[in-house]
Amino acid sequence: MAKVDAGRISRFGGFVLTKRLKKQLATRRNLFLEILTIGRECATNNIFNRFMVLSPTVFQINVNATCNARCKICNIWHKEDKTMLSINELERIFSDPIFSRIEYVIVSGGEPTLRDDLAEVVLLMIQKMPGLRKISIPTNGIATNKCVSHFRKIAIACIEHDVLLSVGVSLDGVDEVYDRARGVEGGYQKVINTISKLKELNNELEFNFSIGATLSGINIYDAYNLLQVANSLDIDINFVVAAMSESYFDNKNLAENIILNEEQRRFFARFLQERMKNSPLISEMPFYYEKSLEMLNGAKRSMPCPYQDQGLVLNADGTLHYCTNSQAIGNVHERLSSDIYKDPKNLAYRKHLVAEVCPGCQISCFIGVGLRKTLFPFLWFLADRVFRKRMTV
Repeated sequence: MAKVDAGRISRFGGFVLTKRLKKQLATRRNLFLEILTIGRECATNNIFNRFMVLSPTVFQINVNATCNARCKICNIWHKEDKTMLSINELERIFSDPIFSRIEYVIVSGGEPTLRDDLAEVVLLMIQKMPGLRKISIPTNGIATNKCVSHFRKIAIACIEHDVLLSVGVSLDGVDEVYDRARGVEGGYQKVINTISKLKELNNELEFNFSIGATLSGINIYDAYNLLQVANSLDIDINFVVAAMSESYFDNKNLAENIILNEEQRRFFARFLQERMKNSPLISEMPFYYEKSLEMLNGAKRSMPCPYQDQGLVLNADGTLHYCTNSQAIGNVHERLSSDIYKDPKNLAYRKHLVAEVCPGCQISCFIGVGLRKTLFPFLWFLADRVFRKRMTV
């Protein structure tokens, strides 16, 4: 039924849209319809958002607060409240019309694969969110069997409903560097085993699959080793800067592990500049790398973020946030999500958040979606990349 989909390609107007290009466009759909969608998103974010409150189109659900890692840059695993929303509760929550416009979802935690009914949660969102285009699920990959079992079911469901699935396995170091950063003895080999198993699954079922490396003061000098491992496995690897968030990671007290010193920043700058040169032309990652470099040098954030006017985050305890750096704006156990989202006091707080918190935020959630929805920053960046490449030829 879903076999050999990994090799499938889309044909449009006599042209062949390869799997790699589809991955960069983050779609499984017709190219012409995709162009129309990007145009609509661009108009919405550059015109309509000035005159109206936009419904959320990007959504992060933290399905649990349980984790099997003991990361040195995150305190989620310390949380005492391990409650989570049941399937019945989620069905009630997602029946609120506010979720009907959701297009892009991040399923996180905790560690999402530790939730036994993860596939059922995803299927419920597919059913309740008719405009859903993409589901991204990051995992630490420590529990190999759970990962493979969950992602097999989820990939099949996404293929059947024409939703793009993107799976990212976190790899924050090689050998003992990983074990130290993640606080899991023997964890590196477990994750490598998971990556190998998921690569086999990806040969059978179509979904985007990559490695994600979060670089901090703990593992920054292992960046080239990580790149070498990814190349040996023939899997794409994306690097992101470790970020602090009081409401999500609760990691303000871990600043000494996260913030790079001057020597580390210089090393990181050289590394990111190399990654920019070697990245595909049509990709959001070189844009992210350039903007991260600017922030490392003291600039304010200029990366577009769809959470600023179209985002919603639901925690496992039922609290709602506008983004992972937002304070709680309500609880779904007490009020409807739509009432919480549109509450005038909360909307006033969101304006404060955008003005005061966003300029210093380094979190990279859905950077590609943000570029789709604003478009012009990426087009200028793309034109500049093409110009600079021609000048160096």
